[in-house]
Amino acid sequence: MKLLLPLAASLLAATVPLDDEEPEFVRPDPTECSVCAADPARMEKAGIVSHGEFRFGETDTEIVSRLFSGIPIRWIEGPHVKLGFADVEYDFWFGGGGGSDPDDDPRQPGDRGKGGIRQLGNGALTLEPWAKAHVYLERAEALYTRVAELLDVEPDDLPTLNDYDEPIPAKNHRGKYMGEGPHLGQAAKFEILLLPGAEQWDVYLKDARGLDEADSLLHLVPSTDAFGITIHQMDGDMWDDDVLHGYMAHLFTHALIDSYRHYSYAGPLWISSGLAHMLEREINYERNTFCGGNPTTADARELHDWTAEAKKLASKKKATSLAELLTRDSHRDFTLADHVTSWSMVTYLVTEFPEAFAGINADVRGLSKGKQPVDAMTLARAHSDAFARHLGWTYEEFDKAWAKWAKKQKKRR
Repeated sequence: MKLLLPLAASLLAATVPLDDEEPEFVRPDPTECSVCAADPARMEKAGIVSHGEFRFGETDTEIVSRLFSGIPIRWIEGPHVKLGFADVEYDFWFGGGGGSDPDDDPRQPGDRGKGGIRQLGNGALTLEPWAKAHVYLERAEALYTRVAELLDVEPDDLPTLNDYDEPIPAKNHRGKYMGEGPHLGQAAKFEILLLPGAEQWDVYLKDARGLDEADSLLHLVPSTDAFGITIHQMDGDMWDDDVLHGYMAHLFTHALIDSYRHYSYAGPLWISSGLAHMLEREINYERNTFCGGNPTTADARELHDWTAEAKKLASKKKATSLAELLTRDSHRDFTLADHVTSWSMVTYLVTEFPEAFAGINADVRGLSKGKQPVDAMTLARAHSDAFARHLGWTYEEFDKAWAKWAKKQKKRR
């Protein structure tokens, strides 16, 4: 998955050692956590499962930390998410024309000129590292809960694992395949790693101690059945807490919706894309994440009012039909109109027909009843049947009903 987010910041962070003289590895001490001090009672109250070593990527947190031994990483684990947040020092410069000597004024980096403004991280990104890790884990767990609610799935709807990590059928769905484990169908918890820059991101994805040749921001870890999200903070205005939070939410939503009843194949892209935009925009209106990098999205990163854009597309009959959205084979094929239409259609279903939205997703996921992929024809048939079963509409009827709704919307979303 390629993200179209232009560089708008410079991050002063330690880089990955390139020679044999690596700094001595010292793991940050969880007892120094300003939130819970690694006290079991306080951790339990905060919903924290672990601050210590646990399995992550293809190895574990200690080995991954050694991969970036010059960059302390705070590790934290919740009921459904494991998260690592690398230390980052933010230093931004806006404006200013002439050259300046940084030795004369440390607030003015060389070649950035006078008259500029130094911008540091804001919001939760100004907190001390342990507190920052706590906040981002809380946000990830809250997003898991939000998606589970939208899918109308409860813990008893999902398999549990026995002592041998074998799935035990769900109590509420003994005759229906619901995945391989308790985390929306995945056996292992979701994994989120926030790294300083592209260099560290690339190392983690390619190194056997990390993900061993993964090639995207989203990745399945075959050895554990974990679904991982790796983010680096050079991907745009990541000094802005709302932007980084929204960016994480967008990517994590893709992982969550695609993992429902186990990630064995890609589900309908318009649902995944539309829901990711919807939940990102609940956090942040100022920046948009566009997966795929289609040229039509290049200038739309700061498109603020998607309600007005969807209304315009519907009124001028330039919105992408649902039938056409279903022909897109990749997020690279998604135009700006596809993104906005998908977002609006998902918002329409979630707002007006929440039970149908949950039912449609249940019907198009888990079709292989195992870890095998399904062919495009099987998925297309399941999608068509789901719309007929839960809405009683053909695609053309849905398009008309959605367009009528979109034209009436006034609230900015």
